[in-house]
This record gives sequence, C-alpha cells and structure tokens, in this order.
Amino acid sequence: MKTFKKYIKRILRSIKIYGDNKLFRDSRLLEIKNSNVFFGYYDKNPFSEDETKLLALTTPEQIKPLVKDINGSIGYFDMINGQEFIKVSDTNCINWQQGCRLMWHPIIKNQILFNTTNKNSYVTRIIDINTSTKICDLPIPTYDIDSQGKYIATLNFSRLHDHRPGYGYINFKDTNKNLECPDDDGVWLYDIKSNKKEMILSYPELKNVGYDEEMDQSFHYINHLLFSPNGENIFFYHVWENANNRYHQPVIMNIGSKKVKYLTKSRKVTHETWIDDDNIMLYSNENGTWCYNIYNIEDLTYKPYALELNLLDGHPTMISNETLITDTYPDKFGYTNLYKVEENNKIILGKFYLPAHFFGEIRVDLHPRVSKSEKYIICDIYNDNNRAMILIENN
Repeated sequence: MKTFKKYIKRILRSIKIYGDNKLFRDSRLLEIKNSNVFFGYYDKNPFSEDETKLLALTTPEQIKPLVKDINGSIGYFDMINGQEFIKVSDTNCINWQQGCRLMWHPIIKNQILFNTTNKNSYVTRIIDINTSTKICDLPIPTYDIDSQGKYIATLNFSRLHDHRPGYGYINFKDTNKNLECPDDDGVWLYDIKSNKKEMILSYPELKNVGYDEEMDQSFHYINHLLFSPNGENIFFYHVWENANNRYHQPVIMNIGSKKVKYLTKSRKVTHETWIDDDNIMLYSNENGTWCYNIYNIEDLTYKPYALELNLLDGHPTMISNETLITDTYPDKFGYTNLYKVEENNKIILGKFYLPAHFFGEIRVDLHPRVSKSEKYIICDIYNDNNRAMILIENN
C-alpha cells in the first residue's frame, strides 16, 4: 500500500498544476549556468559576520545518486559587488544533503572549514577566504565545531553513507561495514589545540544506554552531531536499522562528565534546533501527536510548540522571541512551503516546485538558513534541472 501511494504521489508531482515558484517577499536567485549551486544543511549559517559574503559549493556533476566521489568548488557570493561567485578552494567530499560541511570558523574572522581528503583519509581543511590560502589540514573530518573553536565532533562518514545515502561520503570504504555494532567506532571528539582525537562513546556503550532486544541483529550508526550553543553538550541521533525498521533515538552527551542520556523515549523523531543551552526543539511524536516539541535537556520535560497550527515536519531554526523559520517536504503536487511562525501565526514566505524524480538521496530540500541580523533567509532550490540558491528578504 505504501509503495502504491508513493507511485500515485510521483504521478501527481509530475503535473505542475500550481505553476512555478511563488514568492511573497523580495528575492534574488543565485545560480551558475550548467552547475549545481548549494550550501548544505540548515544547521550552519553561510553568511559572513558582516553579511557581505555568502558561502556556497558548486559542482558541474549531474544530480544523481553517488557511485563515486565527485569534485566541487568552494567559494562565496559577493553580496556587495554584483553577487559574483568567487572560488577559493576545491573539495572531493560532497553529498547532496549536507555538501561538504562547509562553515565559518566560529572565532577566527575570514577563515572557513570544510571536509576534503588527503591521500588516504578524510580531513578538515581550513582556508583564509580573503587570500585563498590553506591554513592547515586537520586529521579528521568535521561534523560540527563548538562555538569557541576548541573542539570538533565527528563520526564515520563512510559508515554514514552506507546507511544514509546523501549524508556521508563515498571516498573510502568503512572497514567495519559488515559489523553491526563495532567497538572501535562511535562518536569522536578532536581537541584542536592539543591535536588529540578521542572516541568519547563507542557503539556498544551507546547501545547499552537504553538497550532493548530490537537493537540486536541491527546495524548501528550516528547522525546529526550538534554542539549546544555553549559547547558543553552534544546532541545526536543514535540510529539502528534492520531489514524491517529504522529507529531514531535522540541523545544528549555532556562533554565534561561524559554522561549520556536519551532525550525522550519516543523513537519517532526527525529534525532539531537548539533554542538555548538548556532547551532543544525536535519534530517528534509524543503520545500519538506529531508536532514541534521543546525539550529541557536537564529534567527531560517537554512542551509542544504552536500545536494548534498543525505544523508539518521540516527543517527548523528558532531565530528570536520564539519566532520560527522552517519549511515542509513536497506535497502531493511537488510543492514545498517556506514559512515563518510568529505570534502564533503561520506566514507563508514562498512555495517551490520540485519534480517527482528528485527524491531520496538526491531530493532538493529548502534547508532554510537565516542571517545573524535576521534580514535574509537563504534556501537551496531546484532550478532548471540543477540546484540553485535563493536569497529572500525576511521583512
């Protein structure tokens, strides 16, 4: 029945009954002819501190599931002088949902980080964006960096690709590919100053946090590592899957004490955004109701957010005074919505069409990201059979 419904949905999405994209705010399209232009996930801000540069990744490769590593250009759009794209480096670590984990250094102005490879491993490359000079390569890939630039949290990107195509990398094989719960892999923390890499949580240790029989004969992996704003805690999903099911368990780990706990007993959880150091928002199902819930990481209580608006699953960012920017997945006709929730009102900012054949690993989610001043929202969109970015004024 599910397969039949998906088939019907794809037929309906091939018929553009609503027309083209609809925008209800001033906007600018950022594109490069015959290339894909995108940034990656919604958890990183591509805008420079002064909002004159907008980070982006470009690749001429056709959008299709990865069977080999592909090459791309790292650079930025000059927001002052005609929105020209200025290349500063290259990478061969690319996936369609999160790019190369491109991001600004949280402390050092004009430096950027992204993942690439050396001869036999993934590395984090740091570049001075003004001079295109390589500062250094760190001996691990980055999933997230804390707000003080002290620590990098990371995982096995090859294992992630094997189990969640579109999020990991294909450059190297996972040496533990055939092991369900390897004891020499898990969550890794890299101390930048001391150049020390430490596995702070192994898969067997993670499995024991909330063990049940469903975890046996299942492959375990980790996704979506995200430091709290103060850098004291890491959020991530413990995922295990077998032939029949995939389960997601949201986890909080304190960096200092190494204490680990499940944020909720619910395994019906999708997307996240930190509210502050003590609270995180998840789209989750508690007691049979899907909605955005705000969880306290200390006492593990939660409260629904805008429950009466019946918000759908998307990629949320809480920007200020409980104002939320988020999106939706394509409806049955292929349209995604970008909207703002403010004072308990849902305000549609734009509607974007995505053809039916862009699904799974190669789908083009909006992944809305908000500039620090909250003046701009940048989204990845489908445009003429390629990816492009659209800059929207948030007024």
